[in-house]
Amino acid sequence: MGIKPTPCEDETIGIEIRRIVDIQITSNSSVQGFEAHRGRLNHKDAWCGNSILPSYLQVDLNTTYIVCAVSTQGYAGKLMASSFVEEYKMEFSKDGSMWDFYRGSTDVKHFTGNNDNHTIRKNIFAEQVYARYVRIWPTKWSHKPCMRIELYGHVPFEDIVEPSPAITKIKLQNIGVHSTDISWDSLPVYQSVAELIGYKIIYHHVTDQGELDQQTNVTITVDRSTTNYRMAGLERNAMYCVRILAYDEYGDGEIGNCTEAKTATDCLQGWILFQTNCYILLEKSLKNWNNAQIDCLNHNADLLYILDVEEEEFIDSQMINKSTISEVFIGLIEDNNNQNNDDERFPGWSSGDNLDHTNWHTSPTAVISNGNACVAKKKV
Repeated sequence: MGIKPTPCEDETIGIEIRRIVDIQITSNSSVQGFEAHRGRLNHKDAWCGNSILPSYLQVDLNTTYIVCAVSTQGYAGKLMASSFVEEYKMEFSKDGSMWDFYRGSTDVKHFTGNNDNHTIRKNIFAEQVYARYVRIWPTKWSHKPCMRIELYGHVPFEDIVEPSPAITKIKLQNIGVHSTDISWDSLPVYQSVAELIGYKIIYHHVTDQGELDQQTNVTITVDRSTTNYRMAGLERNAMYCVRILAYDEYGDGEIGNCTEAKTATDCLQGWILFQTNCYILLEKSLKNWNNAQIDCLNHNADLLYILDVEEEEFIDSQMINKSTISEVFIGLIEDNNNQNNDDERFPGWSSGDNLDHTNWHTSPTAVISNGNACVAKKKV
């Protein structure tokens, strides 16, 4: 018969028995005589923080632990009136500089504390916490924010590396028939044993049969500070499967289920649909090409790019209806390294598309924007 291992939430880390020494327990504020190192479970003393300014009790475990639970008591001594913390938040870090509060289902979790000065109240975490540094922030108390605590957990097993958990809360916002903005909550530092490097955004087109079209698989890698991305170049009125995973030095984390993103069927109000794109002709007096490009980006769009004769004829028809417009900026700007002819001077559209269709004016006049020649479409 084997020995049944002690559950993580019952493995004391050692605050009560002084395995955690005094210098490992600190605070940003303490009442005299109730310093941080006195806040040990079942001891006669306690830590008492400032009741006016926010204060925390911090424990440095000296190495990263899997922390599974916390127990608290109030102060039951004779040097102060009965004092205990009724509610608190917990904050975790692996390096002492990057911190995250423990989250509940929607926001920072407020743990239920004590309702008297002597009974032990234990809270078990719903998910594993990886941390070297632990902070407890009292948010509600009786008389003074006084605590005695114990933490429970163990050092991670060297031969078992848990992958980062899946990113499951993905928010979507359609900004056009070909683009969708996605955002997600950053992975808390306490949810992975290694330092987070970044995220991978993976999306596929979903066929009418509900299957993933593997030929449309797109994977975008961003750093850990990024929590939003614009999916562009999508099909109109189409369904996409979006998944996001976190990755660290040990590799990719878990990947969750699809979040479905459906692009818009129709153009936004004021825009005109032609073929598969939406267009709007703005009657604005902008001084240069850069301002025009910024204005388009502010409308979640690009400057006009013309890919074929049919599209140019459509643009001509729209300009005819605007008596105040004789020409408009389009998405071409000069490449200073190629000056041989117009096609080489303007190698491609600002959208990234190749310049395959041209119809240069017989006597073009350079339009200058910040020292570079750019291109305007003249009314026919």
